[in-house]
Amino acid sequence: MIWKVRISPYASRRPAAGRPPQLSPQGAPPFPVPVPANPCDVMARPTPPPSTPVERRSAMLATAPHTTFVPFGSPAQPRLSLSSGRVSRGVLNGGWWPRSRDPAAELAGLVVAITDHYGPIRRLILNSHTWDTGFDRLVVGSGTVQIRWFSTAEPSLLVAITESGDQVNLLVVPPHASAATAGTAMAKAADPANRLHAPAILAALSNTPLTDGG
Repeated sequence: MIWKVRISPYASRRPAAGRPPQLSPQGAPPFPVPVPANPCDVMARPTPPPSTPVERRSAMLATAPHTTFVPFGSPAQPRLSLSSGRVSRGVLNGGWWPRSRDPAAELAGLVVAITDHYGPIRRLILNSHTWDTGFDRLVVGSGTVQIRWFSTAEPSLLVAITESGDQVNLLVVPPHASAATAGTAMAKAADPANRLHAPAILAALSNTPLTDGG
C-alpha cells in the first residue's frame, strides 16, 4: 500500500523550532501572513449616528466648539460706577448693577462702557451658575470679546481683561437689589480707598433690604 502525503508548499519555508524567521531582502516574511476575509472584522467600526434628541444635542455641542452672540440694535446703557482714571491697583475698579441675569441683554452694553473707560476688552470672566445662558464669544462693534464661564468664579465678581493686559474687577450687584442698596454698593466698589472684596461689600449691606418693597 502506498500512502500519499500532501505537503504544504510553505512547509519547507517555515523556520525551525527555536529559530527566528528569516526576512527576505525586501523585509517581508518568507511565508504569507494570513489576512481576514472581511477587513472590517479587525477594524474599528464607525460610531452609529445619534438617534435620540439628547444624543443629537450632545453631538451638536461637540461639533460646535464656539458659540458667538451678535447683538442687534444699540446695547442698553448699563448701571455702572467705575473708578476714575486708569485701572487702579485696588481690590475693585467699580460696581455693576445688571437689570437681569441674561448675558445676551446685559454684556454688550457693559463691554462698550468699559471700553470707553479702559480701552478695548479681550475677555470677560463670569460665574457659570448665576447667569441664564452662556456663549463664549460676543461681537461688539468691530471687535470680538471672549466670554469665559467658570463654576468656581466668585458670583459677585466680573473680571474684564483689556487688550493691554490690565484686569478690571467689578462688583456685580444682584439685579433684584433695591436702588438704595445697589447705589451704596457700587459707590463703595468704585472708591479707590476701598479694601473690601465683592462678597464682603454685599455682606456688609445685608441688613439693608435687598429688594424694593421688602
